[in-house]
Amino acid sequence: MSTRVRFSEQRPNVAYLPASATSQVSFHILSKPLPPIRPENAYQMDLHTAASIGDMISLQEIVKADSTSVARRNLYGWTALLYAAYLGHEPAAAFLLDKGAKADECNDKGQTALMLAAACGNLKLRGGKVTRFPNYLKVVNLLLERGASVQRADDRDRMALHYAAVCSQNEIAELLLKAGSDPNARDSSGNTPLHDSCVAGHELTVLCLLEKGADPSMKNSSGEDAAALVSDNNKLMKLIDDYNKKNKAKNDRKGQSSGSGNGSAHSLSRLLEEMNLGRLTEKFKKENIDFNLFFELNEKDLDEMGIAYGPKKRILTVIERYKKSGMEGVTAETEGHQAGQRDQLRTSMEYVRQMNEKGKQMALDALNLLGPESTDERIRQLLISIIDCNEKITARLVRHL
Repeated sequence: MSTRVRFSEQRPNVAYLPASATSQVSFHILSKPLPPIRPENAYQMDLHTAASIGDMISLQEIVKADSTSVARRNLYGWTALLYAAYLGHEPAAAFLLDKGAKADECNDKGQTALMLAAACGNLKLRGGKVTRFPNYLKVVNLLLERGASVQRADDRDRMALHYAAVCSQNEIAELLLKAGSDPNARDSSGNTPLHDSCVAGHELTVLCLLEKGADPSMKNSSGEDAAALVSDNNKLMKLIDDYNKKNKAKNDRKGQSSGSGNGSAHSLSRLLEEMNLGRLTEKFKKENIDFNLFFELNEKDLDEMGIAYGPKKRILTVIERYKKSGMEGVTAETEGHQAGQRDQLRTSMEYVRQMNEKGKQMALDALNLLGPESTDERIRQLLISIIDCNEKITARLVRHL
Protein backbone atom coordinates (compact mmCIF):
# COMPACT_ATOMS: atom_id res chain seq x y z
CA MET A 1 0.00 0.00 0.00
CA SER A 2 1.48 3.30 -1.05
CA THR A 3 1.95 6.10 1.41
CA ARG A 4 -0.10 9.20 0.82
CA VAL A 5 1.16 12.65 1.67
CA ARG A 6 -1.40 15.10 2.95
CA PHE A 7 -0.76 18.78 2.28
CA SER A 8 -2.25 21.40 4.55
CA GLU A 9 -4.19 24.23 2.97
CA GLN A 10 -3.02 26.61 5.69
CA ARG A 11 -0.07 28.92 5.01
CA PRO A 12 3.02 28.29 7.14
CA ASN A 13 3.72 30.58 10.03
CA VAL A 14 6.05 33.34 8.76
CA ALA A 15 6.95 36.46 10.67
CA TYR A 16 6.34 39.48 8.46
CA LEU A 17 7.29 42.96 9.54
CA PRO A 18 4.38 45.32 9.23
CA ALA A 19 4.79 47.98 6.59
CA SER A 20 4.66 50.67 9.22
CA ALA A 21 7.89 49.34 10.79
CA THR A 22 9.94 49.82 7.61
CA SER A 23 8.39 52.95 6.26
CA GLN A 24 10.49 55.26 8.40
CA VAL A 25 13.74 53.48 7.47
CA SER A 26 12.87 53.50 3.79
CA PHE A 27 11.93 57.13 3.91
CA HIS A 28 15.20 57.99 5.65
CA ILE A 29 17.26 56.15 3.02
CA LEU A 30 15.39 57.57 0.07
CA SER A 31 15.61 61.07 1.46
CA LYS A 32 19.41 61.01 1.20
CA PRO A 33 20.87 62.50 -1.98
CA LEU A 34 22.52 60.05 -4.42
CA PRO A 35 26.20 60.56 -5.22
CA PRO A 36 26.77 62.42 -8.45
CA ILE A 37 27.52 60.33 -11.52
CA ARG A 38 30.85 61.34 -13.01
CA PRO A 39 32.68 60.15 -16.12
CA GLU A 40 35.47 57.67 -15.59
CA ASN A 41 38.19 60.12 -16.58
CA ALA A 42 37.08 62.46 -13.82
CA TYR A 43 38.72 60.21 -11.21
CA GLN A 44 42.44 60.75 -10.71
CA MET A 45 44.52 57.56 -10.71
CA ASP A 46 47.41 57.18 -8.30
CA LEU A 47 50.88 56.19 -9.49
CA HIS A 48 50.85 52.71 -7.89
CA THR A 49 47.60 51.77 -9.63
CA ALA A 50 48.80 53.15 -12.96
CA ALA A 51 52.00 51.09 -12.67
CA SER A 52 49.99 47.99 -11.73
CA ILE A 53 47.94 48.09 -14.91
CA GLY A 54 50.68 49.50 -17.13
CA ASP A 55 48.79 52.73 -17.92
CA MET A 56 51.57 54.74 -19.54
CA ILE A 57 49.50 57.87 -20.14
CA SER A 58 48.51 58.13 -16.48
CA LEU A 59 52.08 57.39 -15.38
CA GLN A 60 53.45 60.19 -17.50
CA GLU A 61 50.83 62.68 -16.33
CA ILE A 62 51.28 61.86 -12.64
CA VAL A 63 55.08 62.01 -12.75
CA LYS A 64 54.96 65.23 -14.74
CA ALA A 65 52.76 66.80 -12.07
CA ASP A 66 54.80 65.41 -9.15
CA SER A 67 58.25 63.97 -9.85
CA THR A 68 58.67 62.89 -6.21
CA SER A 69 55.83 60.37 -6.59
CA VAL A 70 58.26 57.91 -8.22
CA ALA A 71 59.88 57.21 -4.85
CA ARG A 72 56.63 57.23 -2.86
CA ARG A 73 55.81 54.05 -0.91
CA ASN A 74 52.46 52.66 0.16
CA LEU A 75 51.55 51.12 3.51
CA TYR A 76 53.67 48.00 2.85
CA GLY A 77 56.65 49.81 1.39
CA TRP A 78 55.85 49.10 -2.25
CA THR A 79 56.86 51.63 -4.88
CA ALA A 80 55.40 51.98 -8.35
CA LEU A 81 58.45 50.21 -9.82
CA LEU A 82 57.83 47.15 -7.64
CA TYR A 83 54.26 46.89 -8.94
CA ALA A 84 55.34 47.33 -12.56
CA ALA A 85 57.99 44.61 -12.20
CA TYR A 86 55.72 42.24 -10.28
CA LEU A 87 53.00 42.46 -12.93
CA GLY A 88 55.31 42.35 -15.95
CA HIS A 89 54.88 45.86 -17.37
CA GLU A 90 58.28 46.44 -18.96
CA PRO A 91 57.51 49.85 -20.56
CA ALA A 92 56.20 51.15 -17.22
CA ALA A 93 59.27 49.83 -15.39
CA ALA A 94 61.59 51.43 -17.95
CA PHE A 95 59.78 54.77 -17.64
CA LEU A 96 60.00 54.75 -13.84
CA LEU A 97 63.70 53.89 -13.94
CA ASP A 98 64.25 56.75 -16.37
CA LYS A 99 62.49 59.07 -13.93
CA GLY A 100 64.71 58.20 -11.00
CA ALA A 101 63.44 54.92 -9.54
CA LYS A 102 66.24 52.78 -8.07
CA ALA A 103 66.68 49.34 -9.60
CA ASP A 104 67.40 47.77 -6.19
CA GLU A 105 64.70 49.49 -4.13
CA CYS A 106 62.76 47.06 -1.96
CA ASN A 107 59.55 46.79 0.07
CA ASP A 108 59.19 46.16 3.81
CA LYS A 109 60.07 42.47 3.32
CA GLY A 110 63.28 43.30 1.50
CA GLN A 111 61.90 42.16 -1.86
CA THR A 112 63.43 43.96 -4.84
CA ALA A 113 61.91 44.47 -8.26
CA LEU A 114 64.23 41.75 -9.61
CA MET A 115 62.96 39.23 -7.06
CA LEU A 116 59.32 40.02 -7.82
CA ALA A 117 59.85 39.77 -11.58
CA ALA A 118 61.82 36.53 -11.16
CA ALA A 119 58.90 34.92 -9.35
CA CYS A 120 56.52 35.43 -12.25
CA GLY A 121 55.85 33.93 -15.56
CA ASN A 122 57.63 32.07 -18.29
CA LEU A 123 54.32 30.62 -19.40
CA LYS A 124 50.63 31.31 -19.03
CA LEU A 125 47.35 29.69 -19.99
CA ARG A 126 45.46 31.38 -22.77
CA GLY A 127 42.33 29.81 -24.18
CA GLY A 128 43.17 26.52 -22.48
CA LYS A 129 46.61 26.42 -24.10
CA VAL A 130 50.03 27.14 -22.65
CA THR A 131 51.64 30.09 -24.40
CA ARG A 132 54.83 32.09 -23.99
CA PHE A 133 54.66 35.07 -21.67
CA PRO A 134 57.90 36.95 -22.36
CA ASN A 135 57.08 40.19 -20.50
CA TYR A 136 58.77 39.08 -17.31
CA LEU A 137 61.90 38.08 -19.21
CA LYS A 138 61.97 41.60 -20.62
CA VAL A 139 61.56 43.08 -17.15
CA VAL A 140 64.36 40.92 -15.73
CA ASN A 141 66.65 41.86 -18.63
CA LEU A 142 65.79 45.53 -18.14
CA LEU A 143 66.54 45.45 -14.41
CA LEU A 144 69.84 43.65 -14.95
CA GLU A 145 70.83 46.18 -17.60
CA ARG A 146 69.98 49.01 -15.19
CA GLY A 147 72.22 47.60 -12.49
CA ALA A 148 69.94 45.45 -10.35
CA SER A 149 72.05 43.14 -8.17
CA VAL A 150 71.53 39.39 -8.31
CA GLN A 151 73.23 39.15 -4.89
CA ARG A 152 70.64 41.20 -2.98
CA ALA A 153 68.72 39.16 -0.40
CA ASP A 154 65.37 39.75 1.31
CA ASP A 155 64.69 39.50 5.05
CA ARG A 156 64.84 35.69 4.78
CA ASP A 157 68.17 35.75 2.91
CA ARG A 158 66.45 34.71 -0.32
CA MET A 159 67.86 36.04 -3.57
CA ALA A 160 66.20 36.50 -6.95
CA LEU A 161 67.38 33.03 -8.01
CA HIS A 162 65.52 31.49 -5.06
CA TYR A 163 62.33 33.19 -6.28
CA ALA A 164 62.82 31.96 -9.84
CA ALA A 165 63.55 28.41 -8.65
CA VAL A 166 60.61 28.06 -6.28
CA CYS A 167 58.25 29.38 -8.98
CA SER A 168 59.69 27.09 -11.71
CA GLN A 169 60.95 29.95 -13.86
CA ASN A 170 63.77 28.15 -15.66
CA GLU A 171 64.30 30.80 -18.35
CA ILE A 172 64.61 33.55 -15.76
CA ALA A 173 66.90 31.32 -13.71
CA GLU A 174 69.21 31.00 -16.74
CA LEU A 175 69.35 34.79 -17.08
CA LEU A 176 70.19 35.23 -13.41
CA LEU A 177 72.88 32.55 -13.53
CA LYS A 178 74.47 34.18 -16.57
CA ALA A 179 74.47 37.45 -14.62
CA GLY A 180 76.50 35.83 -11.84
CA SER A 181 73.90 34.56 -9.40
CA ASP A 182 75.22 31.91 -7.00
CA PRO A 183 73.45 28.55 -7.57
CA ASN A 184 74.49 27.40 -4.08
CA ALA A 185 73.40 30.47 -2.08
CA ARG A 186 71.58 29.54 1.14
CA ASP A 187 68.58 31.29 2.66
CA SER A 188 67.82 31.53 6.38
CA SER A 189 66.54 27.93 6.34
CA GLY A 190 69.63 26.64 4.58
CA ASN A 191 67.77 26.07 1.33
CA THR A 192 69.54 26.64 -1.98
CA PRO A 193 67.77 27.42 -5.27
CA LEU A 194 68.19 23.74 -6.15
CA HIS A 195 66.30 22.74 -3.00
CA ASP A 196 63.50 25.13 -3.97
CA SER A 197 63.27 23.78 -7.52
CA CYS A 198 63.23 20.20 -6.20
CA VAL A 199 60.30 21.04 -3.93
CA ALA A 200 58.54 22.71 -6.87
CA GLY A 201 59.19 19.56 -8.94
CA HIS A 202 60.19 21.39 -12.13
CA GLU A 203 62.62 19.31 -14.20
CA LEU A 204 63.89 22.09 -16.48
CA THR A 205 64.77 24.35 -13.56
CA VAL A 206 66.52 21.50 -11.72
CA LEU A 207 68.49 20.62 -14.86
CA CYS A 208 69.40 24.27 -15.46
CA LEU A 209 70.76 24.66 -11.92
CA LEU A 210 72.71 21.39 -12.05
CA GLU A 211 74.33 22.37 -15.34
CA LYS A 212 75.39 25.70 -13.83
CA GLY A 213 77.10 24.18 -10.81
CA ALA A 214 74.40 23.63 -8.20
CA ASP A 215 75.56 21.05 -5.64
CA PRO A 216 72.91 18.34 -5.02
CA SER A 217 74.80 17.09 -1.95
CA MET A 218 74.25 20.31 0.03
CA LYS A 219 71.80 19.95 2.92
CA ASN A 220 69.40 22.47 4.38
CA SER A 221 68.81 23.16 8.08
CA SER A 222 66.57 20.08 8.27
CA GLY A 223 69.34 17.84 6.93
CA GLU A 224 67.69 17.33 3.54
CA ASP A 225 69.67 17.25 0.31
CA ALA A 226 68.25 17.42 -3.22
CA ALA A 227 67.68 13.65 -3.44
CA ALA A 228 65.70 13.65 -0.19
CA LEU A 229 63.44 16.43 -1.45
CA VAL A 230 62.56 14.55 -4.66
CA SER A 231 62.23 11.08 -3.16
CA ASP A 232 58.63 10.84 -4.39
CA ASN A 233 59.43 12.08 -7.91
CA ASN A 234 61.00 9.33 -10.01
CA LYS A 235 61.96 11.61 -12.92
CA LEU A 236 63.78 14.10 -10.73
CA MET A 237 65.37 11.31 -8.72
CA LYS A 238 66.80 9.81 -11.92
CA LEU A 239 67.93 13.26 -13.07
CA ILE A 240 69.89 13.86 -9.88
CA ASP A 241 71.23 10.30 -9.82
CA ASP A 242 72.49 10.61 -13.41
CA TYR A 243 74.14 13.91 -12.55
CA ASN A 244 75.88 12.40 -9.53
CA LYS A 245 77.20 9.50 -11.63
CA LYS A 246 78.40 11.82 -14.36
CA ASN A 247 80.07 14.13 -11.85
CA LYS A 248 81.76 11.21 -10.10
CA ALA A 249 83.06 9.89 -13.41
CA LYS A 250 84.44 13.32 -14.29
CA ASN A 251 86.20 13.59 -10.94
CA ASP A 252 87.63 10.09 -11.38
CA ARG A 253 89.02 11.08 -14.77
CA LYS A 254 90.61 14.19 -13.30
CA GLY A 255 92.20 12.11 -10.56
CA GLN A 256 93.58 9.61 -13.03
CA SER A 257 94.89 12.37 -15.28
CA SER A 258 96.67 14.17 -12.45
CA GLY A 259 98.07 10.88 -11.17
CA SER A 260 99.58 9.94 -14.50
CA GLY A 261 102.14 12.75 -14.20
CA ASN A 262 101.87 13.58 -17.89
CA GLY A 263 98.53 15.34 -17.98
CA SER A 264 95.29 14.61 -19.78
CA ALA A 265 96.72 15.10 -23.28
CA HIS A 266 99.04 12.12 -22.78
CA SER A 267 96.13 10.03 -21.47
CA LEU A 268 94.02 10.91 -24.50
CA SER A 269 96.81 10.08 -26.94
CA ARG A 270 97.34 6.77 -25.17
CA LEU A 271 93.63 5.99 -25.40
CA LEU A 272 93.61 6.82 -29.10
CA GLU A 273 96.62 4.54 -29.63
CA GLU A 274 94.76 1.70 -27.90
CA MET A 275 91.91 2.28 -30.33
CA ASN A 276 94.34 2.25 -33.30
CA LEU A 277 93.43 5.89 -33.90
CA GLY A 278 96.71 7.52 -32.98
CA ARG A 279 96.64 9.42 -36.27
CA LEU A 280 93.76 11.52 -34.87
CA THR A 281 95.73 12.81 -31.87
CA GLU A 282 96.76 16.04 -33.58
CA LYS A 283 93.20 16.68 -34.76
CA PHE A 284 91.93 16.50 -31.17
CA LYS A 285 94.76 18.77 -29.99
CA LYS A 286 93.84 21.39 -32.59
CA GLU A 287 90.25 21.32 -31.32
CA ASN A 288 91.52 21.75 -27.70
CA ILE A 289 89.88 18.48 -26.69
CA ASP A 290 91.61 16.87 -23.73
CA PHE A 291 91.03 13.59 -21.93
CA ASN A 292 88.10 14.98 -19.91
CA LEU A 293 86.30 16.60 -22.83
CA PHE A 294 86.73 13.50 -24.98
CA PHE A 295 84.06 11.62 -23.03
CA GLU A 296 81.58 14.49 -23.50
CA LEU A 297 81.68 14.27 -27.31
CA ASN A 298 78.69 13.12 -29.34
CA GLU A 299 78.13 12.11 -32.95
CA LYS A 300 77.43 15.68 -34.07
CA ASP A 301 80.71 16.89 -32.55
CA LEU A 302 82.66 14.19 -34.37
CA ASP A 303 80.92 14.99 -37.66
CA GLU A 304 81.86 18.65 -37.29
CA MET A 305 85.47 17.60 -36.70
CA GLY A 306 85.42 15.61 -39.93
CA ILE A 307 85.96 12.20 -38.29
CA ALA A 308 85.24 9.43 -40.81
CA TYR A 309 82.50 6.86 -40.34
CA GLY A 310 84.61 3.94 -39.08
CA PRO A 311 86.70 5.83 -36.48
CA LYS A 312 83.61 7.76 -35.41
CA LYS A 313 81.71 4.56 -34.60
CA ARG A 314 84.71 3.23 -32.70
CA ILE A 315 84.99 6.41 -30.61
CA LEU A 316 81.26 6.52 -29.89
CA THR A 317 81.38 2.89 -28.74
CA VAL A 318 84.13 3.68 -26.21
CA ILE A 319 82.30 6.80 -24.97
CA GLU A 320 79.00 4.97 -24.61
CA ARG A 321 80.61 2.09 -22.76
CA TYR A 322 82.33 4.52 -20.42
CA LYS A 323 79.06 6.29 -19.60
CA LYS A 324 77.47 2.96 -18.73
CA SER A 325 80.30 1.24 -16.88
CA GLY A 326 82.97 3.85 -16.18
CA MET A 327 85.57 1.84 -18.14
CA GLU A 328 87.95 3.96 -20.20
CA GLY A 329 90.30 1.63 -22.07
CA VAL A 330 89.78 -0.61 -25.04
CA THR A 331 88.34 -3.89 -23.76
CA ALA A 332 87.86 -7.23 -25.46
CA GLU A 333 84.48 -6.01 -26.60
CA THR A 334 86.09 -3.09 -28.41
CA GLU A 335 88.81 -5.34 -29.81
CA GLY A 336 86.13 -7.64 -31.15
CA HIS A 337 84.49 -4.62 -32.73
CA GLN A 338 87.81 -3.69 -34.31
CA ALA A 339 88.21 -7.22 -35.68
CA GLY A 340 84.77 -6.90 -37.24
CA GLN A 341 85.82 -3.61 -38.76
CA ARG A 342 88.91 -5.25 -40.26
CA ASP A 343 86.82 -8.06 -41.74
CA GLN A 344 84.46 -5.53 -43.22
CA LEU A 345 87.40 -3.63 -44.66
CA ARG A 346 88.73 -6.78 -46.35
CA THR A 347 85.30 -7.45 -47.81
CA SER A 348 85.12 -3.89 -49.07
CA MET A 349 88.54 -4.11 -50.65
CA GLU A 350 87.53 -7.28 -52.47
CA TYR A 351 84.42 -5.47 -53.67
CA VAL A 352 86.66 -2.64 -54.92
CA ARG A 353 88.84 -5.14 -56.80
CA GLN A 354 85.84 -6.71 -58.52
CA MET A 355 84.38 -3.35 -59.49
CA ASN A 356 87.73 -2.25 -60.86
CA GLU A 357 87.86 -5.37 -63.05
CA LYS A 358 84.42 -4.55 -64.38
CA GLY A 359 85.53 -1.00 -65.00
CA LYS A 360 88.55 -2.16 -66.96
CA GLN A 361 86.44 -4.49 -69.06
CA MET A 362 83.92 -1.76 -69.85
CA ALA A 363 86.74 0.61 -70.77
CA LEU A 364 88.15 -2.03 -73.16
CA ASP A 365 84.73 -2.53 -74.71
CA ALA A 366 84.48 1.22 -75.21
CA LEU A 367 87.87 1.30 -76.95
CA ASN A 368 86.88 -1.56 -79.26
CA LEU A 369 83.68 0.20 -80.26
CA LEU A 370 85.34 3.56 -80.75
CA GLY A 371 85.91 4.33 -84.40
CA PRO A 372 87.62 7.21 -86.19
CA GLU A 373 84.41 9.22 -86.46
CA SER A 374 82.12 7.25 -84.21
CA THR A 375 79.15 8.95 -82.62
CA ASP A 376 77.55 5.72 -81.46
CA GLU A 377 75.20 6.26 -78.49
CA ARG A 378 76.41 2.97 -77.03
CA ILE A 379 79.78 4.54 -76.29
CA ARG A 380 78.14 7.30 -74.29
CA GLN A 381 76.16 4.75 -72.29
CA LEU A 382 79.29 2.73 -71.54
CA LEU A 383 81.12 5.83 -70.34
CA ILE A 384 78.18 6.70 -68.07
CA SER A 385 78.34 3.18 -66.65
CA ILE A 386 82.06 3.60 -65.99
CA ILE A 387 81.43 6.86 -64.13
CA ASP A 388 78.67 5.26 -62.09
CA CYS A 389 80.96 2.36 -61.21
CA ASN A 390 83.68 4.76 -60.06
CA GLU A 391 81.21 6.62 -57.87
CA LYS A 392 80.23 3.37 -56.18
CA ILE A 393 83.88 2.59 -55.52
CA THR A 394 84.44 6.03 -54.01
CA ALA A 395 81.36 5.78 -51.81
CA ARG A 396 82.49 2.42 -50.50
CA LEU A 397 86.02 3.62 -49.75
CA VAL A 398 84.87 6.73 -47.90
CA ARG A 399 83.35 4.53 -45.20
CA HIS A 400 86.82 3.29 -44.20
CA LEU A 401 89.11 6.27 -44.84
